Amino acid sequence: MKINQNSINLKSDRIFLFLKRVARIVLTTSSILLILSIISLLVYGGECYSVYSNAGFIIWPAVIVSIYSIVYSLLIIITFLIYKAYKRHLIWSTIKNEILFLILTGLLMTIFYFVNRYIIENYWR
Repeated sequence: MKINQNSINLKSDRIFLFLKRVARIVLTTSSILLILSIISLLVYGGECYSVYSNAGFIIWPAVIVSIYSIVYSLLIIITFLIYKAYKRHLIWSTIKNEILFLILTGLLMTIFYFVNRYIIENYWR
């Protein structure tokens, strides 16, 4: 019985393309949620820390989703880098968008942190 090596490579390529697409969707969603969270923090201010706040209902799940998306995307990018290096393909051109989305999400998390810190310092005084 002969195994077709091309079909195995095509299946693994399809799986990695699907995982890349999922990582891109997750990072885009988390970036949008972080932008909404930053805007909510700026608009509602200290009301976000209330238990019954509508803004807090959006903000804190968005932070959890963003942390999950960053970890998931890092795992996918590292796995994809190893896979492409093993196959001796060009790496940068295949994961350029994912790295840019990862950097954008990281920057938005940093901005969220500093805005949140500013709101906490001014709200509790």
